[in-house]
Amino acid sequence: MTDELMTEVAQEYMRQMGLTNTPYIVVRHYDKAHPHCHIVFSRVDYDGKILTQTTNFKKNERVCKALNLKHRLTQGKSKLNTDVSKLRGKDKIRYPLVHNIAGVYIRPEIQDWNSFLIALKQQGITVKEKTGQSGKTNLYYCTGRHEF
Repeated sequence: MTDELMTEVAQEYMRQMGLTNTPYIVVRHYDKAHPHCHIVFSRVDYDGKILTQTTNFKKNERVCKALNLKHRLTQGKSKLNTDVSKLRGKDKIRYPLVHNIAGVYIRPEIQDWNSFLIALKQQGITVKEKTGQSGKTNLYYCTGRHEF
């Protein structure tokens, strides 16, 4: 993948996500066998306004799928394939947590929500429900003092 194509895809991503009035950088990485980049953007736009919908996961997924189809790109299949030995900060906690949750989820004895919660608790993982400002209820998986 050329730098030009990667830049074009990143610019399209920012436009489609509605992030057109904020500074951002695109950083190409060579730490994996596959070419990829990271986009880092400010959550404060050029007018000093705070961008609140920057973590719209559903929209992000839709935009990424559309760009992958348009440019014939491939999307990572799972966080379960991440090399956790290279992670730092919260990701060093988050990724093993994802692995543990996935391992519990696929157990044949997990038949309902309660059995899932009990099995998670045995792994040291608790689940909290929190209602956001929009009234939507979100689930947080907790380990130690961290919530994701």
